[in-house]
Amino acid sequence: MECSHSLTAEKAIIQVKNNGDKPAKFVGYVVFFKNGEKVVDYNRGFCIDDDSEIKPQLTEIEEVPSFYRKTFDSVEIYLTGRCSR
Repeated sequence: MECSHSLTAEKAIIQVKNNGDKPAKFVGYVVFFKNGEKVVDYNRGFCIDDDSEIKPQLTEIEEVPSFYRKTFDSVEIYLTGRCSR
């Protein structure tokens, strides 16, 4: 898996690519919004297609808002998921 992101004033836009040869299922994310070293907000969800997976060599994109609209200057992103057999 590869993960990249960009930021706007209100959200993080994450791109998750499955660079493997099998589908990745139920790929979840947690995004921590930070101002300096302090975590000011977080959001979580799934970055998946209609089949609840990311197909091999494809990228899924998710817009992740900061619900409390706190000022942030960076994010930390953590991913979870399962590989198909």
